[in-house]
Amino acid sequence: MTNLEFQAEQSKLGLTNAEAAKLCRVSIRTVEKWRQGTRAVPGPVIALLYLCFFYKGAVKYLIGRDT
Repeated sequence: MTNLEFQAEQSKLGLTNAEAAKLCRVSIRTVEKWRQGTRAVPGPVIALLYLCFFYKGAVKYLIGRDT
């Protein structure tokens, strides 16, 4: 996944950098590096993002927006 693809998926899910970091259990700085393309997005994170896209309601639950 390229940095532009990551940005697009994050945007489709409506996640801020902080929410994406919480969902992926990484720091906000790591998400910023993925967005800039200075760090590769790991495979498990790619899979998580695709699953979240198909199960959008689960994303809100996982990041604590909707309990």
